Amino acid sequence: MDWHKLVGMAKTDANKAAYRIASKQMVDAIKAGIISMMKANSSTSGHIESINAILDSEFGSAFISYLLGTGLMYAPNEISTDARAMKLATEFRVGGMATAGNAVIDSLTENVMSTIMSTMESLPSLSETEEANARVEPVEDLEVEKETELKAFRV
Repeated sequence: MDWHKLVGMAKTDANKAAYRIASKQMVDAIKAGIISMMKANSSTSGHIESINAILDSEFGSAFISYLLGTGLMYAPNEISTDARAMKLATEFRVGGMATAGNAVIDSLTENVMSTIMSTMESLPSLSETEEANARVEPVEDLEVEKETELKAFRV
């Protein structure tokens, strides 16, 4: 094991993690700031709870993250020309997209699986004979069957 490579990799990963940690902390701070500003402006508790629920969702975090990443690109020159700010902007945008993507996949998976399960539950039970006939054939048998069908079309 090459310890120099391992240490180098750990330093590189720690640097990337620092930007990821900073972006998460900044997203959380912005969300808290929005809620504080709403409270200071005498928003109704119902509005505050609704906005807080949205912001605390994966989509809310993704939205704030992506906005921050885009906003940093157009910040005043002292910020937008700083290489660290541009790296942080990239982390915000990519992190926001990844968070939203995960939320979409989770939602689709949950909805599709619940639909499949409820559909399966609504179907009548099979007899033992029907159940035995419904079993999936081994892959080898299917490949032979496909090849036989292909030969029939070639003739």
